[in-house]
Amino acid sequence: MMKMKTPLYAAALLSLGVVNQAAFAQQPTLSFVELGYGQTKIEDVFSEDRFSGLNLSASFELTEDWYLPINYFKHSADDTATFSQSYTDGVNVFQEDFDEKFEVDYSEFSIGLGYIFRLGDSSMFTADISYLKVEAEVATTVNIRTTSPTVPETLFTDRFSASESDDGLSSRLMYRKRVNDAFQFNAGLHLKVARINSETESNSSVIAEGLYHINENFALKLAASLGDDDAMIGSVRYSF
Repeated sequence: MMKMKTPLYAAALLSLGVVNQAAFAQQPTLSFVELGYGQTKIEDVFSEDRFSGLNLSASFELTEDWYLPINYFKHSADDTATFSQSYTDGVNVFQEDFDEKFEVDYSEFSIGLGYIFRLGDSSMFTADISYLKVEAEVATTVNIRTTSPTVPETLFTDRFSASESDDGLSSRLMYRKRVNDAFQFNAGLHLKVARINSETESNSSVIAEGLYHINENFALKLAASLGDDDAMIGSVRYSF
């Protein structure tokens, strides 16, 4: 009789263990630092190209209900344009070959304050508002090569740059769910408002994030942002 019950008893214990593991999954932590690489498509800037570069973020739980979010990224993109033209001075025929290279660096830094609404043992809703600093730098290099059958070749190079910085606000509303000890997903909305060229510009996007927790401290994260500015970011997180 005992031999017949043993498999059922073992299965019951296993099922109970799985249920307990899901039921008592850890709550998402808001004390971490992240380092990642991302690609961004910024509205009205190099619409055919993506910016790419470094992403840094951190969060610190100040109390049980309040946290401090910090985010920074600097992404770069470049583009080239070439064209030629011919002309004559009445005696000689010249050809000019133009080679232009455009380089853009775009960065954002934000720091703010957030509030935690705890929904249970494994989920929470967070809302934060941050000061936003936006910086952009554009550099252009122009090479003009002039050739002629009767005149020695010449090369002219010129480079100029311009930069701009603006202030604004950033706000995020996020739902964070720890499915089990290994997996977590976050979803929410992100709104940015900045003063650019004496005009107020706003961008909104939907955020989706998935995390795989390697152990208690380290996790891998893949995040996507869809909206006015699209982004895809892969990062490593250290929680403390």
